[in-house]
Amino acid sequence: MRLDESPQSGSGPDLVIGRRVIVGFNVAVGLISLGDGLDASCRKASMSCGGAIVNAGAHLEVLLRPAGSPVVPWIGVEAGYEVLALSASDGTSNATVSYLGNEFEIRAGVDFQFREQGGWGPFIVYQLGRYTSQDVTGSSTVGGTMDLKNQDAHGWLLVGLRGRL
Repeated sequence: MRLDESPQSGSGPDLVIGRRVIVGFNVAVGLISLGDGLDASCRKASMSCGGAIVNAGAHLEVLLRPAGSPVVPWIGVEAGYEVLALSASDGTSNATVSYLGNEFEIRAGVDFQFREQGGWGPFIVYQLGRYTSQDVTGSSTVGGTMDLKNQDAHGWLLVGLRGRL
């Protein structure tokens, strides 16, 4: 075992066990599309609206070929915490509603090595989560955090390309 900059991860130092198991921590940030209906409502009300999602968690990846191979397929899991923030502003006042909760994901991909400690590759992730609380902040709102009564599960399917240095 060693603490190392993982050849399979762009998120920082990971614990590499042997040459096939990686344990670490990562943070992901993304902007989200609000959808046509909500976007049209914001424009009609002369407001600018946006959204972002942040998740942080611990992950475990199993490399199906040893780290350092030219082509490394991998599978993994992650457990963590997720925040979805939706905001609106009309230029003088603003409000943000954030949904917070736990998440679990399964993922797989292939990394192609282009130098000793770097590479790129396609991946697919299915993330399952449950928002458990809501936080409201803004210039003209009485904010605060409250537990959600309806805690339905939600899922995200992500397909992309990751790079690592």
